[in-house]
Amino acid sequence: MELTQEQFDKTLLTIKEEINRATSGNCRVGWALKISAGQQFEKSKHNIEKIANSIIQTGEYIKEPSLQAVKDFNILKNPAYNKSTSGINQNNKADKTISTFLYWIFAIIGVIAAIATIYQIFFQTN
Repeated sequence: MELTQEQFDKTLLTIKEEINRATSGNCRVGWALKISAGQQFEKSKHNIEKIANSIIQTGEYIKEPSLQAVKDFNILKNPAYNKSTSGINQNNKADKTISTFLYWIFAIIGVIAAIATIYQIFFQTN
């Protein structure tokens, strides 16, 4: 059984809220699926893996096998995650894109200047 986008988003939100609210600081994916999407999703291995892999993509959260349920994961905050440095990779990509763009602009200007100089030397009649 496949989750709707609304159920998927609601499950992610449920996990994040539970992690911040719970004294244990973690949330079992199957439990969040049961709360957000219904009992029939609690043991869905495909949906559990899909949710777990989605929430850990940013690095803010990590997953570990659940001791409470087979083929389930606990999601918890990544203690090594630093929010202030998490945007560095995105900024570096933007900087590289800008640098590449400027490189090509100046390369084109250089070629035009070289052509103009060659034209003046060989084709100008003074």
